Amino acid sequence: MLFITHDLACLAEIADRIAMMYLASMVEIAPVDEIFYNPKHPYTKILLDSIPSREKDINEIKPLPGPIPDPINPPPGCKFHPRCPYAMPICKKVRPKLVDIGGGHLVACHLYGGAKE
Repeated sequence: MLFITHDLACLAEIADRIAMMYLASMVEIAPVDEIFYNPKHPYTKILLDSIPSREKDINEIKPLPGPIPDPINPPPGCKFHPRCPYAMPICKKVRPKLVDIGGGHLVACHLYGGAKE
């Protein structure tokens, strides 16, 4: 079954696997626990860090940096590179492919794919 939501807490309760998307591109696919406790894609990490909780001080919650790209005319290469704290020159040119980094955990990021220009 495919269930589309922005409510990550809901997904934690009902899903076995999660596919994270950014600007209509899958950036990470993994079992639920891997997404929540071992996220790899920078977008996933930042998104999870932005979720309010009782344990976090309001000043610890950080929104995604940078302007939101135009979804009709997304940036070339990795769509997340304008907002990514780990962006490299290749990210602006080459769209990363989903690669299996083990245990059915897939990530589309040059940090994990042996990026070469």
